[in-house]
Amino acid sequence: MSILPTLFSTLLSGLLLAARRLWNQRLLGLCLLAGLVAAVGLLSSIPLYADAVHHELLRGELTEAGTYRPPFAFLWRYVGAWHGDVTWDSYRPVDKYLSEQAAGAIGLPLESLVRHVKTGNLRLFAAEGSGAFANREPLMWTSVGFVSGIEAHIELVDGGLAAFQEGEGVPILVTQSLAERLGLQTGERYVLFGDGQAQVPVTIAGIWRPLDPTDPFWFYQVKYFDDLLLTSEEMFVEGVVPALNAPVSQAVWYQAFDGEQVRTAAVDDLLARISTVRSRATALLADTSLDASPVDALESYRQSASLLTVVLTMFSIPIVGLLLYFVSLIAGMVVRRSQGEIAILRSRGTTRGQIALIYLLEGLLVGVLGMAGGLALGRRLAALMGQTRTFLDPALFGSVLLPGSPLSAGSTGEPGSLSVVLTPTAVWYGLLGVALAVLALLLPALAASRHTIVTFRWERARALLRPVYQRYFLDLLLLALPLYGWYLLTKQGTIAPIYQSTNLPISQSDPFSNPLLFLVPALFCFSLALLFIRFFPLVMGALAWLASQLPGTALLLTLRQLARAAGQYTGPLLLLALTLSLAAFSASMAVTLDDHLADRVYYQVGADLNLAELGESTEQPEQPGLFGGAAASDAPDNQGPRWLFLPVSEHLQVPGVLAAARVGDYSAASNLDGRQQPGRLLGVDRLDFASVAYYR
Repeated sequence: MSILPTLFSTLLSGLLLAARRLWNQRLLGLCLLAGLVAAVGLLSSIPLYADAVHHELLRGELTEAGTYRPPFAFLWRYVGAWHGDVTWDSYRPVDKYLSEQAAGAIGLPLESLVRHVKTGNLRLFAAEGSGAFANREPLMWTSVGFVSGIEAHIELVDGGLAAFQEGEGVPILVTQSLAERLGLQTGERYVLFGDGQAQVPVTIAGIWRPLDPTDPFWFYQVKYFDDLLLTSEEMFVEGVVPALNAPVSQAVWYQAFDGEQVRTAAVDDLLARISTVRSRATALLADTSLDASPVDALESYRQSASLLTVVLTMFSIPIVGLLLYFVSLIAGMVVRRSQGEIAILRSRGTTRGQIALIYLLEGLLVGVLGMAGGLALGRRLAALMGQTRTFLDPALFGSVLLPGSPLSAGSTGEPGSLSVVLTPTAVWYGLLGVALAVLALLLPALAASRHTIVTFRWERARALLRPVYQRYFLDLLLLALPLYGWYLLTKQGTIAPIYQSTNLPISQSDPFSNPLLFLVPALFCFSLALLFIRFFPLVMGALAWLASQLPGTALLLTLRQLARAAGQYTGPLLLLALTLSLAAFSASMAVTLDDHLADRVYYQVGADLNLAELGESTEQPEQPGLFGGAAASDAPDNQGPRWLFLPVSEHLQVPGVLAAARVGDYSAASNLDGRQQPGRLLGVDRLDFASVAYYR
């Protein structure tokens, strides 16, 4: 039991010693902290931005055109017309599961639940003695059912279930459009006839209309209810279920969840839970299907978010490398300032492990502060990236990574439009930056802990030796890799073709399919900078000789110091060279991707605008076309049926249209040596086409 207090005391004393050492070198510590915050912020901003962008794309994709369903809406359905009507006892187990247990199994906050059941088609007749209708033909084929919670979303034009008096028949509500079409009145009694002798007497208790047809409550379009007789669930169970052998012809469970917190890391678990609920519902009632859900969009979201994270990571590796190199330079300066102290401690019996533990605690103290500040900076950087209008624009990434995915109404790229939420992936990226920074502090500390005071003095005498990479010509060997990459790019001619043909493999049609090609220029900059540093002392020596021929000593002493102790300035010089070269590369690559994306869209569309015209066939004179009527007899006798279109000159009457050309695009096939070869046939007007079509 006495071991734990001892360990705690040792750890606390080590932390106090590390904090005191950092305070004594607070300027270098602040520089180290600033570099670490920048590195963690940049690393964490990559997954944060990718997750925020694709969260907006996911919301837009889940909002179907023409419906008002929320993004995370689930529509479970059983259709008796396809699989046969079922009894009420068969319906109840799956209804209980989907109504009470499914939401907990899916694991998302449930915002609303709507349950709907209706019978099969029944014949509607006037009741005996009613006198409202004289003939005995069915007024209509209809169904009777209930919708839970509909009372809060409709307006009663007349009557209502609450005002219904006990009497004959099941009280029903009809839509205003149905009442006007058939002349139905409140209080009239009717009879629904099913198969055999099944009869359901009903009485019109009220007439209704929707408060808001665009309300997310409506799982179907409102016109679906025009041919449906509505009653309460209690009345349905008491009056309809006993009269029919299989009263459930269609059952619907409409669940709206809050998916605001669904992020990339949680998609896999969410998809697994949805699959479990689907299997359970099918087991309780065979052929129960999930007709509307975010499953397909979530799978696409998971893949595209991972791709965007990889792409941004590849672009950020050079910048992150610079930041980590800056951190390593500061860490090296911290260790060098204490190298004499380390040598004395080693001479007095301190082990290398104890010295490494001191620097590890220093790194952890700086790492905790850098992690907190870096994550806050990363969220801010991700929000700023969402305001860019270049190739990082969320809408453009949607067109590249999620073809056809619409953006939600809030995704305008304006400040604050992206919902940036801290994710586990961002935390892992930040921890990676902290680990690399701590490693950059530990490695020179471990190297310095090898020396006692004697070997330290001896090592300082060898400080004028060239670095290891120069002695073994590693800088020249490193230059061979980017030269080979340059050779491959020269042979390929371009990063990716502008026009994405279906005949090309993915590796040739996607500029991001081979991200290593984007690292070739960065590696080129690094290797050239190392090669320049090899000749830096020679250049400084030549300049020092020239300065010796001039009057004055300040410039001469400066150049001689740079020539004799060039190793002291290697780190800052390399950092400066890489910063300038990689900044120019990143800017040019961003412009290149902008132009590539714009050209690619132009090649897909062909011009600023591509219209699909509808014409008129002279073969069917009785059916007027879009642009008026034309009889087949109008064509000369020696010609067959033709299609008639507006002249191209009519398009020039539209404001803003400068030129127009008609293009015919047809599928073709040719027989070459007995083999069918598919092709594409383009028909163009050679006079107008050149002034309209895009060609880079």
